[in-house]
Amino acid sequence: MFRVYIAGPIAADTEEKEEWNVTQALDIAYQLVKAGFAVYLPHAFWYVDKWVSKMELCPLRSYYIAQDLEWLKACDAVIRIKGASIGTDIEITNAKVAGIPVFKEINDLLRAVQQGRTQISPERKCYDYDQSACGI
Repeated sequence: MFRVYIAGPIAADTEEKEEWNVTQALDIAYQLVKAGFAVYLPHAFWYVDKWVSKMELCPLRSYYIAQDLEWLKACDAVIRIKGASIGTDIEITNAKVAGIPVFKEINDLLRAVQQGRTQISPERKCYDYDQSACGI
């Protein structure tokens, strides 16, 4: 299955704006899942962070970016949501260094995959959706 990492701003100056950023990412994730992609969504950890804060535990933000960068390495493409974000800039830089293509629009990703311009790297093997061809 083709794996897509969603990169975009989360933090904002109000909780309402943060929630809007997360909701926007969830919408994109839903569209990608409906199109048959496996999705990694760092924005989901916003809810974990809210729970951590409510429980008065130590925030895990430095852990989140380290974890996200590990997941990024396993992805075949990145969707970059508009908006300023240092964390997102770090993710995009890491994607480019790793040779992972970055797309600004879902339709651009869909076209690239359909036209064979973006594929799972050889070590990842399973680009084709016929999982039996991948030994699964």
